[in-house]
Amino acid sequence: MAELGRDPFPCPKVRGEARRKVLRRFPYSLIYLAEPDSIEIIAVIHFSRDPKSWASRLGS
Repeated sequence: MAELGRDPFPCPKVRGEARRKVLRRFPYSLIYLAEPDSIEIIAVIHFSRDPKSWASRLGS
């Protein structure tokens, strides 16, 4: 996860500005918002869950 702290922007956007990082402990993903000086974690989600289940956490 250290690479996320060094450069959070290469991970693909999945909804709006939210990005997804596939974790080594497959089948989990980290959903987050990246700013130049901070990272806000929205969800750690199992792939079997509905991918839209975390979208309400974005507040928009």
